[in-house]
Amino acid sequence: MNTLDTLCIVLDFFCFFGSEIFTGIFMLLFLLLTSGVFKNWVRTYIYGENTFFFTSYDIYSFYVLTLIFIFITTCNSEYYSFSAFDALYLFENSVGSTYLKQIILSLMFFSSFSIFRAAELVHIHFQEIVFLLFGCLLSSMLLAMSTSLISVFLCLEFLGLCFYTLAAILRSVHSVDAGLHYFIANALVSGCFLAGCTILYGHFGTFDFCSLDTFFCFLLNGKEDGISIVAFGCLLIFLSFAFKLLAAPFQLWQPFVYFGSPVAATIIFCVISKLVIFTPLLRISVLAISAYPYFVNFFLFLGFFTFIYGGVRAFFTNKLKFVLIYSSMNQVGVPICLVGFNTESAFVLIYFFVIIYSLVSIVAWIAYVQLLTQQYKVNEYKVITEPTLNRAFHEHIFKYKPNDKQLARELSSPLFLSSLSGLWFINRSLALKFIFVFFSFAGIPPLVGFLTKSFIFYGILEMYSFLWIVVFVFFGSFTVIYYLRLIKIIFDEPSWYEYTNPNKIISFSFLELFESKVEDGLCLLVTAFILVLLFNSDVVMSFGYWPVYYLFFNF
Repeated sequence: MNTLDTLCIVLDFFCFFGSEIFTGIFMLLFLLLTSGVFKNWVRTYIYGENTFFFTSYDIYSFYVLTLIFIFITTCNSEYYSFSAFDALYLFENSVGSTYLKQIILSLMFFSSFSIFRAAELVHIHFQEIVFLLFGCLLSSMLLAMSTSLISVFLCLEFLGLCFYTLAAILRSVHSVDAGLHYFIANALVSGCFLAGCTILYGHFGTFDFCSLDTFFCFLLNGKEDGISIVAFGCLLIFLSFAFKLLAAPFQLWQPFVYFGSPVAATIIFCVISKLVIFTPLLRISVLAISAYPYFVNFFLFLGFFTFIYGGVRAFFTNKLKFVLIYSSMNQVGVPICLVGFNTESAFVLIYFFVIIYSLVSIVAWIAYVQLLTQQYKVNEYKVITEPTLNRAFHEHIFKYKPNDKQLARELSSPLFLSSLSGLWFINRSLALKFIFVFFSFAGIPPLVGFLTKSFIFYGILEMYSFLWIVVFVFFGSFTVIYYLRLIKIIFDEPSWYEYTNPNKIISFSFLELFESKVEDGLCLLVTAFILVLLFNSDVVMSFGYWPVYYLFFNF
């Protein structure tokens, strides 16, 4: 092989894995810049003294600029082929995968505002969380390009490794317990996924989706034996994805993980993971359900039970964090019902619903983090000015430095539903965010929650039965009552203490006020973007059409 051939291979490799290579390079560069060796070298040879350090805003700016640069590298949607990976059938860089990577990058960018503010509240090191976010981003982009069961498994394990670490990043008892529960539960799920892949490989002799499509067509025409064992392998794979999507009744590990995980990790779990995990699930379902139509009823019952379970659990919880988590379970049950229909229009509706839900979730978690910051200020003010409110805590408060992470964790108590009481009179912009989120989750017209659910219910009516629509609307009415009760709490009269001392309790620095204005502008941008979708049906359908056509129906 001469030099020209080597250069051509290197060029093809960079064209094929352009954004992924730059993500890996920035991960290594970030490790170098934040390492102690680099800092000591700069201190010794440039500054000559111990004055060099990276601030949290330097690291955050580096992360944001890197996301923008990686997004620009994905703008070329031309199809590239790389001979080494074409032989293994592991990845494919097509228009659909490029479009999906751009959506993932956009969601990462918009959600990073609330992630970093939540991490700053409990004094998580920015160096650690940025590196893990890059790892989640790299695994998500590779998962969007995967065209084989083995590459899907490797990318899911890479993503899970980042999630385990994010759950345990706080280094407290509850956080470590959450990381261990996440690791053990997903180890069982990975074993279930591998068992299903082993059955398919033992029967067909391949992991590639294109080859599996041909063999499943033979099963459909009755030209192959072993239908029952192949169906069992597909069932194991579907069950593993049900665990990862928090589909009931496979969500038993969820309370332990989400209770102990920091808010920054929970935002990533709720916003990013749904879109990422639906992609390989749809890739496999488009192959298997054509040969086994009874999986349609399996996904219908799974989505219906998840919808009911999430709504009921949210109805009986008293913590705002769990309201958002169980609401995500309630919402994800709706697109799960459409997985079994195995049509292009159903998949378009699934992607449209998940993307819109992710945008609304970003607004929800921005509002939650702002309310958490406000609660932190309230607790800090009460501890400093009124020691009689918590005498035991005030006795040992001086053991810590003012900026110590342990003090920050003790001050930031969990948010209960009572934290929303009188929010309209204390912080009106924050109250409007929660009202928009709750109305969207409830599906009140003309907001986007009503638009997405009406599209999906119309799709179920066309492809299946009117009875399922009646059942969904009947049980969904209970969740509407619950969300209306939450909005009523927002308009309750505040307590005398909070109403008479709003300026003392909610006193922010200039930088904190600037961050709050940026987040308010981001929420307005997302809300305006969602409202545009209400009046342009072509834009609505294009959100789901391009990834669906090029990823699932273009073999």
